Amino acid sequence: MNFLSNLGTGEASGPLFSTGMVVTAALLVVYFSALRPILGPRQRVMLGTVSGLAAAVGLAGVGIFPAGMEPHHTFSAAIFFLASGLAVVLFHLVIVEERISTPVSRASGVAYVALGVLFVLLERPWVENLSVMAFGIWLLAMVEVSGRSLTRRSPTGPPLSREPGAR
Repeated sequence: MNFLSNLGTGEASGPLFSTGMVVTAALLVVYFSALRPILGPRQRVMLGTVSGLAAAVGLAGVGIFPAGMEPHHTFSAAIFFLASGLAVVLFHLVIVEERISTPVSRASGVAYVALGVLFVLLERPWVENLSVMAFGIWLLAMVEVSGRSLTRRSPTGPPLSREPGAR
């Protein structure tokens, strides 16, 4: 039932999976910490950041407590899915309000939350896999959204063109 978590139980795959979860969690800490100053000092951004950081803690817990180390593994996975879902919703509200969302950020955010709910209801591994993919796509889409936010807030406006003679 836990295709992803079962990767952490193999003799060869276990250490790689667990290390990958902890490294990814560390990257999520940097990622969500960077979104706060880019998207501004709103309450939703702050709550989204805190939720994202909690998701990172949950993801690290998945790596530290591989499948079979119950209840710690399940608790860590639940924290990851709940907190990351909340972060996606909160950031989604901000970027839609700011009119800087993209079709990919909207679709992947909605897909991640919907698939997360579906996974809880159905407990099917394929739903979990799709959910995690949607979250990864949302993270990548938010890079473009962040760039839109930075361009909008730039005191000098959009970057200068690279035409010959331009400075």
